[in-house]
Amino acid sequence: MKRRVSGTIRSVENTTATRRDTIEAFVFRSKRRRSVGIRQSFLQPGRGSRAGAGVLAWFVRRKDEIALDLYLLLILRGRGARYGGHFVDVQAGTWTRALGREGASASQLLSRAVRRLEEHRLMKRVKTRKGVRIELLKEDGSGAAYSPPAGGPNDPYFQLPLEYWLADHYMKLSMPGKAMLLIALGEQPEFELPVIQVPKFYGLSPETAVRGFDELVRAGLARYEQRVIKDPMAPLGRRAVKFWRLLPPYQRELTVDETPARVRRVK
Repeated sequence: MKRRVSGTIRSVENTTATRRDTIEAFVFRSKRRRSVGIRQSFLQPGRGSRAGAGVLAWFVRRKDEIALDLYLLLILRGRGARYGGHFVDVQAGTWTRALGREGASASQLLSRAVRRLEEHRLMKRVKTRKGVRIELLKEDGSGAAYSPPAGGPNDPYFQLPLEYWLADHYMKLSMPGKAMLLIALGEQPEFELPVIQVPKFYGLSPETAVRGFDELVRAGLARYEQRVIKDPMAPLGRRAVKFWRLLPPYQRELTVDETPARVRRVK
């Protein structure tokens, strides 16, 4: 007796990957557990009041949010050396979806952002038969080959938690909010940073700092505390200080060497 064959075809799942699905896949494939290390030189070329503008200031001044989002995603995905360097394969549809860019012009926006990053010596393109392969370059814009930051006094870096993407903060925050979040991550867990000093320290305007800090407070990602501290150089021997701290998921605990009396003070 012949076996009956069903003429029905099993239904195929009629769904398409969302931006959220793609971001989760990016994080999973990065094999990172908690955060991404980014060199301090991305924020400022040195330390202290004479540090001046770093690469971050270039993004902010140009209001180039898509290029900033793209570069941070490239660092997330660029873990592990392949083909003799740190490479990331970029397919237009996948990456525009991850960046939250829709519409007919999305691929063109991505292509232009890639070109601007290349012109600023943060990456370079290597064409392949499968599309565009991007080689990461060092975060300081020097054009040097990228390698994961080693840490220590000669190669300091800060940690950007994966929640920046998984909690959609890269979509919800504006450019000032993103900039001040990155800067705060590069500071001590508790820090003093008067907005009037931000141009000297980071090359950003005081207005950008105010808008960014305000946005982080409204989003529940940062808080500040007003204190009066002793200052032998102040006319009254004391001065009012605003100390900032990030809140979860970006909060970091103070160590013994980072007690309130030892946080960096900007004069």
